[in-house]
Amino acid sequence: MKMEKKYKLTDETIKIDDVTLYRIEALKDFGKIKKGDKGGFVQSEKNLSQKGNCWIYDDACAFDDAIVKDNAHLYNNSVVFGNARVYENAHIHKSASIFNDAKVYGHACVTDRAVVFETADIYGYGYVCDNAQVYGNAYVFEFATIGEYAKVFGTALGNARIRGNACVRGGARVTGDAIVYDDAIIEDYCVVRGNACIGGNVTLKKREDYVTFYEWWSRYNRIITWTRPNNMWRVGTFYGTAEELVKQAYKDNEKFGRQYEHFMKSIEAIIKEEDGEEI
Repeated sequence: MKMEKKYKLTDETIKIDDVTLYRIEALKDFGKIKKGDKGGFVQSEKNLSQKGNCWIYDDACAFDDAIVKDNAHLYNNSVVFGNARVYENAHIHKSASIFNDAKVYGHACVTDRAVVFETADIYGYGYVCDNAQVYGNAYVFEFATIGEYAKVFGTALGNARIRGNACVRGGARVTGDAIVYDDAIIEDYCVVRGNACIGGNVTLKKREDYVTFYEWWSRYNRIITWTRPNNMWRVGTFYGTAEELVKQAYKDNEKFGRQYEHFMKSIEAIIKEEDGEEI
């Protein structure tokens, strides 16, 4: 049985880089759309699915091989192009741009001139706004927020991941294989890079607010991340104070315990020296 179309292409057109786009018009009622409602612009019917409640509003556009489907919506002057995918219940509005092979899905929202491109994924309840950029091998998911001119970008050697209730804002950068999670906030042009793992209830405002080390004394060579503002440590699945880390290490392996104890004493001495205290 032939599928009943929900919209058609009208004769009203615009051009973007010599590509002709056609305004759409609803052919039936669905979702909040009524028959006869005019929508945004597409290059062809492949850009907007005839199924579900997905829609392109106002002067928003989808073209090239981009696809908007399921219950996703584009508003205002937003654009989706290249091989980008916007689907499930995602919302793109207020002049946001999605392109290359980027994907926005789940209940994610990209808005306020934010840009998502290359191979970035925004999903869950991820929120990208206010001129922020997410690109490369980068993932923003769960309830994470990227805003205020911040940049999150992965590299060929790492996947930058922002998750939980984490927030990257105020011109901050997160790159490489770094992870920011829980309620952590990265702001004020702070740069988090490499294999750093920043979590817990902490706010980093400058590069010196965290330090990463390698567990060089073991074959696991795990990453150790210390966040200065709350004086907490992350190693693998462990997160806690230096004292708690040493105790845990002794439980796991006496040799590791001794190594961590010596390591923590060295770090404590360095901190005291930096703070101008007598050692």
